[in-house]
Parts: sequence; structure tokens; C-alpha cells
Amino acid sequence: MVEGGENQGTGVIATVQNTRRGSAPAAPGGPTAGRPTPAAPLVAEGRIARYKRYLGEVRGELNKVVWPTRKETTSTTLVVFLMVVAVSIFLWLVDSILALLVQAIIG
Repeated sequence: MVEGGENQGTGVIATVQNTRRGSAPAAPGGPTAGRPTPAAPLVAEGRIARYKRYLGEVRGELNKVVWPTRKETTSTTLVVFLMVVAVSIFLWLVDSILALLVQAIIG
């Protein structure tokens, strides 16, 4: 919630009021002036009920996943393997060439 200020109506936000659940604006100059009131306590829920709810949400999220087919997994694994081999060979060649150049310079 936005409170007015000297810039009211110019599109500039002067102050922003605390919008936490359970908080109310403090009385001006009171002992709690400037301090937000604590949030309302959450409804007590048993540990087992929370675990059941969590596992139910996990199952729901896993049902939304689009799993790759065996063919897609195999082809992707093959591409990764071939790229690792290609980069390894490239780095070996660069290292060998640089080693020969250093030996030629040092003597």
C-alpha cells in the first residue's frame, strides 16, 4: 500500500507501508513506532501431515515432467561422448604443439 508524500501525484513513490500478514501500522510516537508487529502464527499442522502433503506435491510435479524416450537418451549420450573425445583430441594436439614450441625456444 502506498502512502502519500510530498511527491504524491508525480508518479514517484514516497513511502511503502509494510504489508506483512498480521502487521498493522504503529501509532505515531508510540513505544513500537517503526517496528512491524509480528506475523500471525501459521496454523499448526502435524509433521506426518506435512510429509504426506510434500510427497503428494512431489508426485504431482513428477507427473508434469516430460521424460525422454530411450532413443533420445541414447542419441544424446552418444553426442556427449563424441564431443568429449573430440575436445580431448583437440586439447592433446594443442598441448603437444605448445610443448614442441617451448622445447624449441628453450633448446
